[in-house]
Amino acid sequence: MPTTQEVRAKQQREKFAALLKDMFQLDQPELDFGLYRIMHARKDDINRFIEQDLPSIAQDAFADFAGQDKAQLEQELEDIINGLRAARRSEEQIKQDEEVIKLKNQLEGGFDTAREEGEVYNALVTFFSRYYDEGDFISRRMYKEGTYAIPYQGEEVVMHWANKDQYYIKSSETLRDYSFRLNPAAQQGEDPLRVHFKLVDAEAGAKDNNKEADDNKRVFVLDAEQPFELLDGEEKTFKELHCRFKFRPATLNDWTEEVKNSATAAAKKNPPTQAHLVSIAQELLLGENSQLPANWLTLLTKPYLKTDGNFADYSTLVGQLNNYTKKNTFDYFIHKDLGGFLTRELDFYIKNELMQWDDIAALKNNPARLAPLLSKLDVIRNLGEKIITFLAQLENFQKKLWLKKKFVTETNYCITLDRVPEVLYSAIIENTAQLAEWIKLFALDEVEGDLTNPTFSKPLTVEFLKANQNLVLDTQFFDEEFKAHLIASIEEFDKQCDGLIVHSENFQALNLLQEGYKEKVKCIYIDPPYNTGSDGFVYKDSYQSSSWISFMENRISKSTNFISNDGVNFTSIDENELGNLSKLSNDIFGNGNFINQIALKTKVAGVSGSHHGKSLKNSVEYLLLHSKNQSDFKISGSVYDKTELMDFIDDMESEGKNWKYVQVMINEGSKEVSRKFKDGYGDEIILYKHTGYKFESINSIAKKEFDGNLKEAYYSYINKIFDTTNAQSSVRQRVIDNSVDIETDLISIMYIPKSGRNQGKITNLYYKGPSRRLFTWLKDTVEIDSEIFEKINAGNLWMDIQYNNVAKEGDVSFPNEKNHSV
Repeated sequence: MPTTQEVRAKQQREKFAALLKDMFQLDQPELDFGLYRIMHARKDDINRFIEQDLPSIAQDAFADFAGQDKAQLEQELEDIINGLRAARRSEEQIKQDEEVIKLKNQLEGGFDTAREEGEVYNALVTFFSRYYDEGDFISRRMYKEGTYAIPYQGEEVVMHWANKDQYYIKSSETLRDYSFRLNPAAQQGEDPLRVHFKLVDAEAGAKDNNKEADDNKRVFVLDAEQPFELLDGEEKTFKELHCRFKFRPATLNDWTEEVKNSATAAAKKNPPTQAHLVSIAQELLLGENSQLPANWLTLLTKPYLKTDGNFADYSTLVGQLNNYTKKNTFDYFIHKDLGGFLTRELDFYIKNELMQWDDIAALKNNPARLAPLLSKLDVIRNLGEKIITFLAQLENFQKKLWLKKKFVTETNYCITLDRVPEVLYSAIIENTAQLAEWIKLFALDEVEGDLTNPTFSKPLTVEFLKANQNLVLDTQFFDEEFKAHLIASIEEFDKQCDGLIVHSENFQALNLLQEGYKEKVKCIYIDPPYNTGSDGFVYKDSYQSSSWISFMENRISKSTNFISNDGVNFTSIDENELGNLSKLSNDIFGNGNFINQIALKTKVAGVSGSHHGKSLKNSVEYLLLHSKNQSDFKISGSVYDKTELMDFIDDMESEGKNWKYVQVMINEGSKEVSRKFKDGYGDEIILYKHTGYKFESINSIAKKEFDGNLKEAYYSYINKIFDTTNAQSSVRQRVIDNSVDIETDLISIMYIPKSGRNQGKITNLYYKGPSRRLFTWLKDTVEIDSEIFEKINAGNLWMDIQYNNVAKEGDVSFPNEKNHSV
């Protein structure tokens, strides 16, 4: 009969084995791709390690101490005492017997092999459970139970998050077949009762990198007309059950009465959700009217066995369906260096939690008891390292798959007709898809001809194509032969492509383009999901922000390789993750490369009890600007706010400010060269003396010419209105020094600046009065369109972003929710 310690050791071993099977994903179904094929091919090896090698390694480690085992010592003591009693020794004599005393002393500090083995398993369960979380290893550096350590290298401020050492793998539909065995222990020649969830049809999802709208989201729907079929297996020995699914948006017709009756009143008004569809599948396959053979029906109806070894309160069918529907759209992580991380943590765990100094110090004079303790630590390290090595192999395999550059599945080009050989025009004329696109984008069917240009017709004519050379041909509408001919006809084709659109998972696109665009991009704009809780991420609840930060870090870090030294990165965000994104971006680009944070006025969010702003309406979003190298970065032009000129003047006056642009140079008169001198670079400046010039105030002109209408005066004389300033510059000082003897009130110079906004251009500057005040022209501060707008250098609050009718621009749909594009 096993001892209590042996029973406990077995329980601890089984608990550890269950954890290992979960970490090695042995409980997963037999998915027919990638890692799962490798896992199940090695399933027997892994099971052998868990069920045979594991206990053998532990037991062998304690073999040298078997003579100290309590159970053995107790048996020896009992045998000696019984022998002494048989020899008619008194109880007092038995107590004084040297062999009895020796064995009793050994028993006091005796070594219990079963107990020690159980402690090994318990220590390993404790260690691996700290980092493993539903398929992922989270880099929670544990200092001791309940206390965490953050890696720190002496920085002033360090940013850390739970998923920092991981790649975030964006969710996508794998849409693979999914299979499992109802008789997983089947031996050779026995029926494994294999079940397939087979996708027999899938509708196209959202296109152009837009997210699917909630009311049109595709889900897994059991084919009600033919829910299942029994087919021959691969070896044609046993039948396999194929449950038939379609991947499409649900409709109201998908409800069954039984499931609909159990739904809430609100749910009944809409098509069934994925959870409802799982219940509908259970009804169709396992319900009263099920046509499934009895053996399949019985086993699929059994309670689902969860990974923790407990049975769920739902059927095996429902448990597997939940796995199937979730895994096809699940976000997950791959550790960047799982082996290194777990090895370091194991070493820290053993030294700081298991190797207690008080215990070692107490045993320093008792080698017989110290040796088993050190052996136990050694076996924990040995087993832990073996498991870490295997886990790291699996994780590194997934990492290599993720980082491997993916193939381009399709390439198309948009090319204007002026680059297309005329020999291909006949194929273009016959292509109805291209014509339909032109009509949609350019209203081509409304083109009316004249004496020189032909009218639109069906079919198109060669003459019409020649007359409309700016039409853009899209090669997606043509076959490969046409495309090859077109590309071959254009010399240095790649160099002439001046734009690129990539439809891909964003990390993979960045990875693919690394070499071709390294340090060639001057501006990157990122519009990520704002992590509002409704933007499509399938997070572990405890790590929403952490997961989002990893998602952003992986992709921003990749994108920095594209930016040229004088380039800049713009990232949009709202209040949900502003703080985290700001610190993350500073870490990636460097604090010294932060340029600014712009607040953009946006549509006012509604107010509800659960709203982030509570009673304060959220009316701004943010734009973070970071340069690759701030010393090389320059904004080529200023960013302006614009106000209609007269409105701006009125605003100035209402604020009690003095509007200075009120003088008009009616004409500059005649000018003659007065003298020539050098600028600071040694280049020539020509100074002119003006006579016969005329100045007049804008108010006077308005009264004389426009019946007092000041707006008409400004609009008519906009290019001649000026103010003067006492600006300090080396050029002005040279003008002053070289014109002291010139009595006229107006002089000008002509030169070519070596720096500044007019660098390299012939420039004329005017100066007024004896102090030579520099003319500044109103025309240089305004933008002229149908109206004249005063331009004021914008700060970091942008108020004039227009959102009205944005969904109609360019015939492109812009759904309200944020997409995943980066």
